[in-house]
Amino acid sequence: MKQIILLAIFFSNFLMFSQDIVIKRNGDTLKVNITKSTPDIIEFTYPNESIINSEYKNSIEKIIYASGRIEICSQAKKLAVVKGVEDWEKVEITTNPEDVKGMTKLGEVVGKSYWGGIAAQGLGDKKAREWIKKDAAKMGASIVFLQEKADKFGGVKLVGIAYK
Repeated sequence: MKQIILLAIFFSNFLMFSQDIVIKRNGDTLKVNITKSTPDIIEFTYPNESIINSEYKNSIEKIIYASGRIEICSQAKKLAVVKGVEDWEKVEITTNPEDVKGMTKLGEVVGKSYWGGIAAQGLGDKKAREWIKKDAAKMGASIVFLQEKADKFGGVKLVGIAYK
């Protein structure tokens, strides 16, 4: 009987200190206690804190609950980890605001190319996208939300916001 009581105490302490694990799309891992989950957000507290934090599920790849259940949150693919300008090709460009909802805004990025007009518009767009990705990679951004695209006879200009 004494052994059963000791096992019960052990398992209740183990469950009390177990945590939920949140794996974000940018690769960050959070060890938290989830207090509320809706289709769009989760609310959680960090261990030994009482402040309630929230995170959009769009920025989360999956949640591993303390019970062992796994919830896949974002059907979008995992974002690449960008450590610097040498990783510029890993940066994604999107025009969908839902793709960056809940992600960390790093700043504005601009890509310009003087190629343009009827004959070189495709080359101009390619070069402007290359420059905007390099600008974002310098900040460590994984994705750029494209806000403005101007195709002119004298070139192409892209303006976006870099996110991580």
